Amino acid sequence: MRGAASHRYARAVTFFGENGDPWNTPPRRDPSPFDGVHRRRATRRLLLLSPVAVVALVIGIWFAPQLVAWWGTGDKPSAQAVALAERMYLTGAGTDLFLSTLPSLTDLATVNTECAGAGSADTMATGCFVSGPAHRLDRIYLYQPQDPRAEATVVTAAAHEMLHAAYSRMTSAEQSSLDSAMAAELAKVPADDPVRDQIAASVGDDQTALGTETFAYLGTEISLPGGFSAGVEQVYSRFIADRTSLVGVFRAFDDETNRLIDALRTAHQHVAELDAAAVQAQADFTHASDRYTQESTRYSTDLAEFNAADPGTREQATVTVTYPDGRWYHGPWRGYFDWATKDLAEQRQVLDGYPAKIATARQAAADASAAYEAQRADTAALIESAYPDSTTPRMPGTGS
Repeated sequence: MRGAASHRYARAVTFFGENGDPWNTPPRRDPSPFDGVHRRRATRRLLLLSPVAVVALVIGIWFAPQLVAWWGTGDKPSAQAVALAERMYLTGAGTDLFLSTLPSLTDLATVNTECAGAGSADTMATGCFVSGPAHRLDRIYLYQPQDPRAEATVVTAAAHEMLHAAYSRMTSAEQSSLDSAMAAELAKVPADDPVRDQIAASVGDDQTALGTETFAYLGTEISLPGGFSAGVEQVYSRFIADRTSLVGVFRAFDDETNRLIDALRTAHQHVAELDAAAVQAQADFTHASDRYTQESTRYSTDLAEFNAADPGTREQATVTVTYPDGRWYHGPWRGYFDWATKDLAEQRQVLDGYPAKIATARQAAADASAAYEAQRADTAALIESAYPDSTTPRMPGTGS
């Protein structure tokens, strides 16, 4: 998710053994017996070309601001960058490397502008590493989310870009050796781990970026049981003092966003259930009302028939009445009307309670929907703040 310009320059860092370790002071060259001659020749040449030197001096003064900007200003890292480094679980060497790039924590527009020419590897909105001439102008640009809850993404992105800087300072031979080792480690990562898609997206069509992206992603996001191979962990340990905790920063935020999305799915399902309950309450009311109307009509028809019968029949007749819902009456004809009158009164009481029941169900659904929308907006804001210009996980209920 973090882009990088992984241009390769002369060796600045190596990771093999103690003997000849370039982290130590490089060996001094023995003095040559011709050194004095060379110096004297240089002095005479300067005296002979003094007019040219004067012109060069004038030009140098004229273009001083441009030259200073190109070769490095000597600026110190910002207090914000120093504070960030303290949260990245880096070693002293890792901190020095990170801060040497004068990390800039800035807004999305600036990151997009500064990272636009970051080379063949992809550049995502969370940041990029831009490699400069002889590493004097190596720079890291980091997007600073507006939502403070997304601060963890800055730590992960910063460590990711720092590892790009470390990779860029290796020799081609060191990169090749590390690439092979990282390919073996990636093979141990579960096939469904999202980091594989992240690496593929960052590499895109530029397969030369596969090594640096694998190195940066696995170093900041993956912690396998037992760790990586001793050689790979030794490389990481040059820069990262506690890689388990660094990966934990990423995992904690990733787990939190997944939890929020799962909670949204649960809330969305709850809203759907309450909506269905409100619809069902309305349907139940309609059905009960229709039944009441039908049975009231039947009662009136049966009563008219009873009143038309002769008195003897009314007193002696026995009837059996069955309703569509399975209710039935069997007994004296006159007794049926007492039973039916009571039954209709009970139905009327139930019907009278339906409007309040429907209103309560609808209000519950509306309240849950409003709560869900607020929860969805809050979760979307967090994720979009953390990963702008990237694919936001699908929010339940958005249809996108």
